[in-house]
Amino acid sequence: MRKKLPIASAAFIFHLLCASSQATDPAASDFNWGKTHGRSPTKFTAKEWRPIIDATWGQGLPTAQKLQIFDRWWNEVDLQYGAFHNSAPDIFALRDRYRPEIEAGVSRGRFAAIMNHFTFMLNELHTWAYDIRVSFTTLRKGVPVLVVGQWGTNQHFGAVLTPLPDSSLLVYKSLPNHPLGLVPGDLVLGYDGVLWKDIYPALLEAELPLALNIVNAATEEANTYYLLQSAGLNWHLFDT
Repeated sequence: MRKKLPIASAAFIFHLLCASSQATDPAASDFNWGKTHGRSPTKFTAKEWRPIIDATWGQGLPTAQKLQIFDRWWNEVDLQYGAFHNSAPDIFALRDRYRPEIEAGVSRGRFAAIMNHFTFMLNELHTWAYDIRVSFTTLRKGVPVLVVGQWGTNQHFGAVLTPLPDSSLLVYKSLPNHPLGLVPGDLVLGYDGVLWKDIYPALLEAELPLALNIVNAATEEANTYYLLQSAGLNWHLFDT
């Protein structure tokens, strides 16, 4: 008889195993995206993001272990995920999409991203899988990690934003003497001359690993709100 484990156990096994594989702390404090890669990350394609992700955390676990983790996770989702909001994705299609890629060989960062985005597409806050070393990487320029939402600690940005009807972001609270000079009432538009509402869909499509600040919602409208709201927490992905 097969013993069933809760979904959280699958996630715990994932980050416990991956935590044993060491990687150097990526990115220098004086890193500049434009000087390093020749142009703004707002213009990167998904194909251009991939080698950056691969180089940041190295190869990670052997392919056989990655497949073991993925299969364990997929089976637990298949057996126990409730999808009470009736908007769950086709997990069989996700398996057919991601498993051959893992089997062909992926880096640690790419594997973490696969697990993150599989989770994100379930649209359920309490169901997640992550590599603790990747998702908890110190966020600074040069680190290809996407933050979704602004739930939890906000030390990385020091201000909180709320989307306006035109998708610009209103600063409604900030630390005194904010490093960027932000004060309540200011507007945040985007980075490197591009609006944030036009930037984040490309970052999702490129499937950057997600920071462990993941906020999943059951509706597209709510997820759009979280993604817009996270603009300030993603300053490390850009130069200006």
